[in-house]
Amino acid sequence: MSLFAKKLKQTATGFTLIEVMVALMIVAVALPALLSLVITQMDSAGSIRESSYAWWVAENQLNRYKLLQRMKQQEVLPDYQLPEKEVGKDKMLNLEWRWEFTSKEMDTLEVKGFKRIEVAVWSANSPVSATGANQPEPLVRMVGYVSDPEQTQN
Repeated sequence: MSLFAKKLKQTATGFTLIEVMVALMIVAVALPALLSLVITQMDSAGSIRESSYAWWVAENQLNRYKLLQRMKQQEVLPDYQLPEKEVGKDKMLNLEWRWEFTSKEMDTLEVKGFKRIEVAVWSANSPVSATGANQPEPLVRMVGYVSDPEQTQN
């Protein structure tokens, strides 16, 4: 063996073919799992953003009804009646939202004149059912309470 071949054999270091194949196998298994995790995180962020926007729409509607009820108490809108049910659409942050408002008498309280009000919000893209059956769960359902000045004064 020549001196060059001996020197090359002594200094030649590196990975064997099996070591390279094992490393590639580990990368091939780990990479799809990592991509799946990243995609799941991105979907979660979008869902949280959509729920936050829907929450704001519900808060706006709930506060609007509370404000209208307060204006009735102050006799600015003396003829205003809180509706039992109302539906509508809003546009917030360049997205369309569908909301539904319901109010119910609070028969369980000893003090009369209080109503439970509820606002449910869906994305405008979600399916709408005329009968209410097969309607998806709302993104947000917010509940509040108001008093009816006509009933609390009696």
